[in-house]
Amino acid sequence: MQKTTIFWGGLLLCLSLAACFPTEEEVDEEANNAVNNDVDNNDTNNDVNNDDDNNDTNNDANNDVGGDDSCEFANDGECDEPDLCAPGTDTTDCGVANNDANNDANNDPPPDGPGESYELSQLTVTSPEVVLLEGTEGLDIEDVTFSYRNEDSAIFGGWIANNSDEQLCFVGLDEATCVMSDGTQLAECVRGFISGQVGVLDTGSTTGTCMDPGQLAPVAGLMRLPDSLLGQQVTQISLRLDSRPDAFEPPQSRLEIDGEVQVEGSNNFKVTGTVVNSGDADALIESANFRVLFVDDQGHVVATAFTEREEEGRIIAPGETFEIETSRVLGLTVEDPIAEIIVDLDWEDAP
Repeated sequence: MQKTTIFWGGLLLCLSLAACFPTEEEVDEEANNAVNNDVDNNDTNNDVNNDDDNNDTNNDANNDVGGDDSCEFANDGECDEPDLCAPGTDTTDCGVANNDANNDANNDPPPDGPGESYELSQLTVTSPEVVLLEGTEGLDIEDVTFSYRNEDSAIFGGWIANNSDEQLCFVGLDEATCVMSDGTQLAECVRGFISGQVGVLDTGSTTGTCMDPGQLAPVAGLMRLPDSLLGQQVTQISLRLDSRPDAFEPPQSRLEIDGEVQVEGSNNFKVTGTVVNSGDADALIESANFRVLFVDDQGHVVATAFTEREEEGRIIAPGETFEIETSRVLGLTVEDPIAEIIVDLDWEDAP
């Protein structure tokens, strides 16, 4: 059974005006992030940020608001670089904006720190403390969150990293224990694999749920709370990451999204798209539903949905297409800053 993950970036799919048309502050922040991302490691970033000479230079540049204001939109109270003004032609407004951005960056806590939370339109997203138990060497997990839409359930999300030198297959989490806000421990609180269920291992069926060295893969699962813990939130999760180093021949068939997925509706919208077999052999659909993951602009998996049921055992010939459509996506609206939609297609070569 082959699994594939299709990523759609914010440029391809904008679910909010903020995502499609960033503010001037966001443009500046993105530019700063691009510079920071070019630095090889966090230690180097810290060295640069802690260098007194660099800080003095940055402060002088930011405080110098009497430079070139030759742009026709200068001195309107907003930094218009680089969208409406060429760089360096709206220095008064942009100097103030840069100072505000730097102050915010210095005063705001890390967005992914344990105990941090933020709100989407219908979701509360929290970051618990993560305790990683001994499992398969080289596997790590980051950006772990729980997204709460109501008091009796939450979506667990995260990104698993293969930091080993070998391909790892059937990657998932095990022995997950959640510590709730009242101190109660909830054993086996969540389960998840990088590409859905992989119970086909017991039948001897092949699968493509493998990670190459250096690869990141999303993981998600549903946590339901018993009546005694309604309204509680997870403050800590301990878990083990396991895998098997099995490698399989790639299939000759290949299912993938043809074009772009589409969003229909506003509150509790749904996602539609076209799937094509771009391979050289017939593809067999064994799973009745495909899973869809939603990643926000902070890189967190905050919601999941499933497509409407497909005909199990359906054969898709090379070049043939078919339509997919999710049920309504609960907990999200088009106003939420969704940056990626991940479609998890599940198939294998037809016998």
